[in-house]
Amino acid sequence: MKHLFLIALATIFNMTVCFSQGGNTEVGYIGVQAAISTDGQYLNITYCYQGSPADIAGLKAGDRIYMIEDKKVAELTDPISHIRGVSGTSVKLTISRFGAAAFFDVNVGRISVPYDDINYISEGNLALLIHTNGFTDFERMYQSSMALLNDDSRDMFKYKTYDFELTNAQDPLLEKGLFKELGNWLDKRGMKRSVENPDLIIIMTFFTGQKEQYTPPQQIISTKIKNVYNWYWGTTAVPITESTTKEGYTKVTYFTTISLKFLDAKEIEGSKLPPVVWSGSISQSSTLKESLIGHSKEFFDLFVYQFPYVWAQNAEYYYGGYYSYTGLWFNKNDLQNISGVIPGSPAGIAGILKGDKILNINGYKLPAKYSDVGPNVFQSMAYLGKESGFRYLFMHSNLVFKPYKTDVTTLVFKIERGGKKMTFEIKPEKRYIFSMLK
Repeated sequence: MKHLFLIALATIFNMTVCFSQGGNTEVGYIGVQAAISTDGQYLNITYCYQGSPADIAGLKAGDRIYMIEDKKVAELTDPISHIRGVSGTSVKLTISRFGAAAFFDVNVGRISVPYDDINYISEGNLALLIHTNGFTDFERMYQSSMALLNDDSRDMFKYKTYDFELTNAQDPLLEKGLFKELGNWLDKRGMKRSVENPDLIIIMTFFTGQKEQYTPPQQIISTKIKNVYNWYWGTTAVPITESTTKEGYTKVTYFTTISLKFLDAKEIEGSKLPPVVWSGSISQSSTLKESLIGHSKEFFDLFVYQFPYVWAQNAEYYYGGYYSYTGLWFNKNDLQNISGVIPGSPAGIAGILKGDKILNINGYKLPAKYSDVGPNVFQSMAYLGKESGFRYLFMHSNLVFKPYKTDVTTLVFKIERGGKKMTFEIKPEKRYIFSMLK
């Protein structure tokens, strides 16, 4: 019963407000969802909110929390209450990670922002939202779908070695090349290949192809009114019909698919069904032609990103890019007033506080709320709009768009606090965000 109670607490502890601290003290959260293990020895992180203090500190879905402030989780009656704390403080967690040789400690800040994914948003997710809202069909040349699954009943930490099952008779050399790329990624996750005694057997299928769509020539007829002089009628308006032909063209779309299955090597021989413990498939269509080996580097990066624990099973698109991190959180309905500051972040170190009102950033104002900007916020920023203060998010991006006319390394925040105007200088950090988009 104790474990069931803790599971419920762990699942929602980021979305509730606790008043047990008394007074007006705000309770802070680190930004994860977690569940107590069946044996009560650790908390398993099932989800990590992007841009949260936990995410910024490097925690990942699938990590296991064994100690909180040097106290074993197994010895705590309510481990969740030890993770919660006063907003603006930090908590020390001892973590075990898949593929890591030893436990390691992480200090994670606490903020009082509710992680509801609706109203409150981190800088990384805001940059993603701004950029993807600026996509057009032409700009989104890669259309992809991804499906990932893992067996929740398995202890994935026990799988430390792997080997490949070569099955492609039509193109065995390409298959070997793809497996070599995959092996490089798995090795980075701390696994090792073992031909003699693998824990996992990996099977791969792949496909490449193309589709041609021919658009025939089109005759375009237009009518214009032209003034013509006639000796009898004088100047009169006469309709003139013109005809032009738009040449036909062929559009080529290239298709790529890679699917993986990870099987428990010890159970294959006596199992009636394939003992699949993890599976993934990515399909991509593009107007750009690229070799399968070239595609595989990106695909395997996406696969391993959610191996062995899958937290986003399906997506139609995926996005990854760099943004400028200061540690601020925003309310999409009130963008000018800071909703949260992550402890130890560049903004926190500079002295910016929750509740400060941003007057401008490097001379550019912020819109009052996200809906004021409209769907083309990215384009409006590119045209140097007056209310485009969020251009700072793209200082470190790998986009053609450059937010400032000159290279800028320091941001100047004009702040209003309690009726007093203040100035802060902040040096943002280069951070990477990855997201699955449906």
